[in-house]
Amino acid sequence: MVIEEAAVDSAAKQNSVATAEADWVPLELCFGIPLFSSELNRKVCSKIATHGLCRKESLQNLLHSSRKLALHVLNFVHSFQEGASTPDVHTEASFPSLLSQPSCADLGVPLPAKNLIFKDGTLSEWRGRSPSTLRAADLHVQ
Repeated sequence: MVIEEAAVDSAAKQNSVATAEADWVPLELCFGIPLFSSELNRKVCSKIATHGLCRKESLQNLLHSSRKLALHVLNFVHSFQEGASTPDVHTEASFPSLLSQPSCADLGVPLPAKNLIFKDGTLSEWRGRSPSTLRAADLHVQ
């Protein structure tokens, strides 16, 4: 985890301790069965069994939602490609056909050229302000 801090002089920085959860930004989240604590391991395994996360039906739902997410991601990427018209990516039957199409690099077509920024809950095109003028504290992870 990292603490995002505003510009502060070194004396004030030494005296302050970041304790509020809002000051922390997770860099990585890992989900799994904890091995470092046998009690926590038993609790997690019990919840997995209780909620049936490894049942065939649950795994089928996971497969379905993963495919649906992949279609949404492909649609999103396509919508920001230069001169692209919105594809019809709303059915799962079209998923294999999208993957089998030649890539932009194979066709000699340039890759997406629009830079995107997500700030204050809004996705917009980034118009090339210098990264030094963008403070990390101004960007919000939502």
